[in-house]
Order: sequence, then C-alpha cells, then structure tokens
Amino acid sequence: MRHRARVRIALLIIGLFILLLIPLLMRAQSPPAVPTPTPFTISDAEIKKIGKDQIQATLKHVLQLYRDALAIIERQKENLADATKSQTGALDATAKSLSTLTDLQEQIGKLAKHDKEVTDKLNAASKKLWWYRLRFWGAWIVFGLGVIACIVLAFLKVTGRLAILGSQVAAKIP
Repeated sequence: MRHRARVRIALLIIGLFILLLIPLLMRAQSPPAVPTPTPFTISDAEIKKIGKDQIQATLKHVLQLYRDALAIIERQKENLADATKSQTGALDATAKSLSTLTDLQEQIGKLAKHDKEVTDKLNAASKKLWWYRLRFWGAWIVFGLGVIACIVLAFLKVTGRLAILGSQVAAKIP
C-alpha cells in the first residue's frame, strides 16, 4: 500500500516537473529572425534615366493593381454577404428546430404523465381482478371440500361406520 502511494507521489512530482520544464524550454528559444529593411534611395541621375513610357507603364500597372484590389474587395463583400445570409438561415433553422424540440419535450412530458396515470389505473384494476379471482376460486375450493365432506359423511352413515367412529371418539374424551 505504501509502495503504491510512493509511486503515485513520484509520478506526480515528475509530471509537475515536466509541466513546468516544457514552458521554460519554449521561452528559452530565440525569437525568429526578422529581416531588416534596407533603405532605398534613388539619385536624381537615376530618375532622369527613367523614361516617360516606363513611368506610364508603371502607373498603368499600379492602376491595374488598384482595380484588381477593388474587384477582390467586391468579391469579398459578396462572399461576406452570402456567408451572413447562410449564417442567418442556419440560425433561423436552429431556432425553429429548438422550438420544435421544446414542443416535442412538452409532448413527451404529457405522454409520460398520461402513461403514469394509465399504469396506475391498470395496477388498481389488476389488483381488483386478482382479489376477485382469489375469492372466486377460493369459494369453489371451499364448496368442493364441503361436497367431498358431505359425500364422506353420507358414505359413513350408510355403511354404519359413522356410529362406530363416533363411539370411539366419545370413548377417548374424558
């Protein structure tokens, strides 16, 4: 018994040690390296080397990126509206099913109450029927014993043995 207790205590201490050691080891790791941006400077001479067609192409490209971004934002708004509509439908369906579930629970409660009432009535009727059967068969058994007793007494009287038995019984009584 003591051995089990010692083993449990040892396992508890080891478990606590592991639980405390793991977070400490996780914090001891060095944070991931974050790249540092390098400053970008451009000289006036380099700006003069850039042609108007390159600037216009860059502006067109920026404008195209802006339009693509707006299209993506519109699609995200539509997807968000669809998701919201779907969530609303799901919430409405859930509310409806909860309402139905509540109604069914009430019906189950009513049926359980009705079942208890009917079961109580059946038990009472079964008890009354049992007593009726007991009295009915008891009466027939007593009647049958009485008929048998009458037949035995009649037989003894006819054969004359009733008087002999009576005298023997009277002789034994002081």
